[in-house]
Amino acid sequence: MMGARVVLTDFEEVLTHTTQNIERNRLLLTGSVTVKPLDWGCFLPELWTSAPFDCILASDVLASHYNTSALLNVIRHFCINDCTALLCYETRPDEPQSDFLARAAPLFTITTIPAQELDATYQSEDIHLLRMKPIVLE
Repeated sequence: MMGARVVLTDFEEVLTHTTQNIERNRLLLTGSVTVKPLDWGCFLPELWTSAPFDCILASDVLASHYNTSALLNVIRHFCINDCTALLCYETRPDEPQSDFLARAAPLFTITTIPAQELDATYQSEDIHLLRMKPIVLE
């Protein structure tokens, strides 16, 4: 993080590990890092004062159908104006990504980043990266 202001989120029960990883890498950080709990199903926007954000990075967040609506609500809240969301997911047998993309399509311009543009380590037919920009109505 080269001077960025970063907010890392996850479920409350795993934030201890996140904080420990930050401390282990503190000498490599030149920006600021904040750790906050975020449960999409119990999301309370009024408790969040860190926004606005320039970029949202989300990895492995489409694991099941039950959370696609809640995830979209959180992304809609934070990904506004010139913000870009980068969402990486693994193809799952029950295809929760299809449900998420159908719900997100009217709200975001969604671009799939081709696998050949990813680092060779992450090139896989099961791994996908999306760039999402909010559709701004004039």
